[in-house]
Amino acid sequence: MSETKEPGNIKRGSPTPPGMESKEKFWRIHGEEDVAFQRQAQVTWWSVLGGVAVAALLTQLEPLLAAVTNGKWYLILYFIATCFVMINSWVQTAWASIVLKWPILISTSIGLFFGVVSLSIAALNITRPAWWFAAIFFVAGFGVYNQLFFMKNRSWVTLTPGTITRARASIKIYGILLFILMIGAILLSVSPTPIMEVFWGVFAVAASILTLIWQDIGMKLEKKELGVP
Repeated sequence: MSETKEPGNIKRGSPTPPGMESKEKFWRIHGEEDVAFQRQAQVTWWSVLGGVAVAALLTQLEPLLAAVTNGKWYLILYFIATCFVMINSWVQTAWASIVLKWPILISTSIGLFFGVVSLSIAALNITRPAWWFAAIFFVAGFGVYNQLFFMKNRSWVTLTPGTITRARASIKIYGILLFILMIGAILLSVSPTPIMEVFWGVFAVAASILTLIWQDIGMKLEKKELGVP
């Protein structure tokens, strides 16, 4: 009985064995399925990394409870703000994968990776506000980096003029936020008093809520403009 050769044993240049041509042709077809896969890949990449960030946050529940018991109730504000930032980060990634021209790229994968790693560091430092602000500074910074990359590399080609105007405004808003986060990190490092930590904790929650609202308003408008179901 003759032995059937596996595909790996086929030499280059040799004729394609019967039956294999019909299977190989599917690997030459590229179209809408590839776009859908790349969109899903962006969200999956964040989801894997985001799971680590959530796990990091959960490890801080015991230290947070101990701090609250000792009178530092205001550290709960940093826990709440971290949750809102995580939600917003996932929503922004998922929505961007739908409305932008966002193929799998090393450049944006680096930005997404280090952004979520910074988010994990923030989660580990909810009881240390100065470190928290420094980490969130990098979260926002890598987000702005990706948006600037999208702007310069025709990722906005799928958007309407109104949507592009809002995207440019978002970059400016986050640029201002970066400056404020840097100031917060510096001031909390120099003067980590309870009053300062309460003030910046309130700011963190307010800013995280406002960015969620901004994102929600933008998505609703873009659904109408771009015809997203």
